[in-house]
Amino acid sequence: RRLNPTARIVEAAWGRVAPDQLLGTGLFDMKEASQHPDWLREARLGEHTPETVEYGISSITFRSRRPFDVGRFEELTAVMETAARLSP
Repeated sequence: RRLNPTARIVEAAWGRVAPDQLLGTGLFDMKEASQHPDWLREARLGEHTPETVEYGISSITFRSRRPFDVGRFEELTAVMETAARLSP
């Protein structure tokens, strides 16, 4: 809430969220975001604390009844990269 007090909170159960609640919402405004005092603070000042340190993460485990489909994941990232390039 400190960085974006108007952000919409999306509840997730076991990491399950309807994609339309996250992707293509049109809620991000680059002009508005760039006006925030902390905008690109890490890039400008080199003040980056890795999430592994900040939150004490030492490892993760992926578990699923179905195997992880690398091809589908690569398709998703390609779509996201294309959408990012097309965004104003």
